[in-house]
Amino acid sequence: MSGGILTVAECRSGRLVRASLEVLGAARQLPVTVTGGLSAVIVGAEGSLAAEELGARGAETVYLLEDAALAHCTTEVHVRAISSVLTELQPEMVLLPDSAYGRDVASRLSARHNVGLATACVGFSETPEGQPLAERSVFGGRFIERVTWSAAPRLATLKAGVFAVPPADPVRRPTLLRRDVARKARACVVSVEPSKTSGRMRPDIEEARVVVAAGRGLGTAERVRLVEELADALGAALGASRAVVDLGWLDHQHQVGQTGRSVAPELYFACGISGAIQHLAGIGSARIIVAINRDPEAPIFGAADYGIVGEVEVILPRLSAALRAMSAEAAGAGE
Repeated sequence: MSGGILTVAECRSGRLVRASLEVLGAARQLPVTVTGGLSAVIVGAEGSLAAEELGARGAETVYLLEDAALAHCTTEVHVRAISSVLTELQPEMVLLPDSAYGRDVASRLSARHNVGLATACVGFSETPEGQPLAERSVFGGRFIERVTWSAAPRLATLKAGVFAVPPADPVRRPTLLRRDVARKARACVVSVEPSKTSGRMRPDIEEARVVVAAGRGLGTAERVRLVEELADALGAALGASRAVVDLGWLDHQHQVGQTGRSVAPELYFACGISGAIQHLAGIGSARIIVAINRDPEAPIFGAADYGIVGEVEVILPRLSAALRAMSAEAAGAGE
């Protein structure tokens, strides 16, 4: 089999990242003519269950590059493995999530195969001649840019939260093609230490249904605790503006925005965030935005669905207390 669309799935601890399923959904609904089938590739140490889920959601063929040696390895090894699938399959299009992993892999594949890459795509269309066009949101979502490719494979990363996850059909099974990558994995010359976590475990901001983010309007690093308490009361992920990260109040992994991470939660709380265009670029896919700021003229209110004008150090403790009381009441009613 050759041609068609190849999606690159991202797994964490053997579980598919939601953005990978969104990429699969986009591939199934691509409004352009692409000859060939829909395939997916997984590289990692625990991909078997993920391969079955990809098949249930529409992938006809899944390339499984699975080996224990890939548990802690560099992107370059993943790229070499995926590149071998591209050479074998010769797809017309290659789609990846616009995550840190997806952007890293896609840029290296683009250089290795000397083909074009469209990043952070929010849709697809086609030219009058039937050639695919990628649609990208630019200037903080104010404009849509349409770009095309001069040659295949056409590489694109897809912005999270834009495309729907396809429904699963438990009867559907993919053709599973296993490939040996142990030799490539052993060739890895960089040793990567196992990841470590610190503090309270919270959802990842790219996966979370609710995100509570801290801005410089908090005033002091000590008041970040108020945002953390609200996040804990909601079972939410913890986000931050670039200013908060630059000040050292939170780590870069929490940064939301053009130079941070894009999020697509159902509910986003912007606490003390003014709403610079760079930050708004990272929350454009949020379903509902709640802004809390002392400045009624803050740009964030222009993007928010709900706004509260006031001091965050007064409002956040009241919100947290009310949510905890509601949770306690609900738990008592269930006993």
